[in-house]
Amino acid sequence: MHAVLRSPFGPCVSLFHFPLREHFYMKQNLKIACILGLVASGMMGCGSDDHDKKENEQPSIEKLANGEVCVLGLECASGYCSPNGFCADVPVVIEKKPNGQSCVSANDCASGYCGTNWLCSDPLKSNGMGCTNADECVSHYCNAQGLCADAPKTNGMGCTNADECVSHYCNAQGLCADAPKANGEHCVKDDECISHYCNSEWTCVDVPKANGEQCAKADECLSHYCNDAGKCADEPKANGGKCTSGTDCVSNYCDSDGKCADKPKPSSSVLDLQEVPDSQNNTDGASCDIKTFVEHCKDNRIVWCDVDADGKSVVKSDSCEGDYPTCSLTLLGSKNRALCIGNKSECTKGDKDDNYCETDKYGFAISQTYQCMQFEDGHYYYGYIGLKYCSGKCTKTKCVQETCDPTQGHRCSDDGKYTMECNPLEDGTYIYKSFNCSDDGSKCTVMEGWATCM
Repeated sequence: MHAVLRSPFGPCVSLFHFPLREHFYMKQNLKIACILGLVASGMMGCGSDDHDKKENEQPSIEKLANGEVCVLGLECASGYCSPNGFCADVPVVIEKKPNGQSCVSANDCASGYCGTNWLCSDPLKSNGMGCTNADECVSHYCNAQGLCADAPKTNGMGCTNADECVSHYCNAQGLCADAPKANGEHCVKDDECISHYCNSEWTCVDVPKANGEQCAKADECLSHYCNDAGKCADEPKANGGKCTSGTDCVSNYCDSDGKCADKPKPSSSVLDLQEVPDSQNNTDGASCDIKTFVEHCKDNRIVWCDVDADGKSVVKSDSCEGDYPTCSLTLLGSKNRALCIGNKSECTKGDKDDNYCETDKYGFAISQTYQCMQFEDGHYYYGYIGLKYCSGKCTKTKCVQETCDPTQGHRCSDDGKYTMECNPLEDGTYIYKSFNCSDDGSKCTVMEGWATCM
């Protein structure tokens, strides 16, 4: 068939022959081209003439149904050719909802986001973006700096720094935890405390001290007992408790069976002590006679007669306190000896003398001797009995003797207080042994090769 189209812009152009349906589509396409102004004037006619009328008398062609392939909507019965090239119903345009209105999906919202509260809102912000509340963030957490961030971790979750934790504390094990508590704060277990110790009253405190450590109160001690000397110790036991010394007992007495008990009451005739004469002047600094002065206790002070720096015999006194808090009397020979005693000086009859060595101002080694003696209460304590000149050196608590030549005889110390006798030992060596002459008010004198106190 031969088709001729006519256009208002010029004569129609003769077209080639084609079958009926292809002719229809070609004609339709040309008409569309004319309508769109795509056919140039003088090239093709767009109008009706007799030929067109004859063409129009051709059988009508049905438009394409939904689902059939199309190029333009004019081909489709629905009048709509979808973007993917198929006839379809004309889409219904649904108006998007503004923020704040209810939604079921993001497609309902102009913002493209339907929140967890089923309301249209702006899309959630990623970490690092500014925010004013947690609902704005993908992480559902807006930090103190006004930025979206990961939510802080709860106790027990892994961490690398404190900022990651709700508690603001990341412990040594790399876990979020409550911050350690200071002393005085309530606790349930040790690791809650800075001191790592939660006491029986559920309070953080310093770790209790072991026996022998300094203390001010019982709560500081592991034993829950702070003794009179200000040291942690086992609490003294009541009568019947096991003991090794009097210090283990409330009664300050440990019997021969190793049990705490009351001290035995001494008989009135334990010691035959001297009576203090009424005529004796006991005032400090008063003149006295060492040979006749009777030592005694007064107001828990020891009172005795001694030689002062000027060589005069005067009354002296000293208070008993500390580890040796009690003034008591014993006998040294037939004379009273007033001494300060205490639990630490308690001993058993027959114990060896306790010596303590020190160097005097002249550079001489002096051995102080404490003898286990019975006192007026019937018990035994170490009591100071005097000094002995060693003519040697102190090694810890012992006096190291110097050897001497027996042919040189005896001599006195330079200050005249001590005899220095050259005596043999079992191994055949000779060392100086001495005696303190000032104990009885005398002085050392050498007579016929012998040093003696006179």
